[in-house]
Amino acid sequence: MNIRISARVYPSEDLNKVIKAINNLFGRLELEFKEGEIYFLSSEFNLLRKVKEGIRSKEALPTFKRILLNNKSNNFTWFYLNKQAAYMGKVYLCEEEGESPLKPIKVEIHSDKIDEILNLLTSP
Repeated sequence: MNIRISARVYPSEDLNKVIKAINNLFGRLELEFKEGEIYFLSSEFNLLRKVKEGIRSKEALPTFKRILLNNKSNNFTWFYLNKQAAYMGKVYLCEEEGESPLKPIKVEIHSDKIDEILNLLTSP
């Protein structure tokens, strides 16, 4: 399994605040910065633990499952998280990129066992 977490950093944004937003949801990561984007690559499922817990606590699992299934293609799926909410340590899904004024955090998941990963992420 490979996970890629990324976010565009716009000129109007403070890079450190975007880093804090990502770290609030995924733990302290050694983020890379390239061409206006920060990102992190991992193969650890536990990286998604806080996101899963946040979605479960909001009873948003059916929405999360629908988003993951709609975005699924072969061994790949993805979802968006609201960057401003993440800065406050909150997990809020975005269904579309334009839903978040500062553009969202994107989480991409690649796995030969993508259906198992989806079940783990969306199980109560």
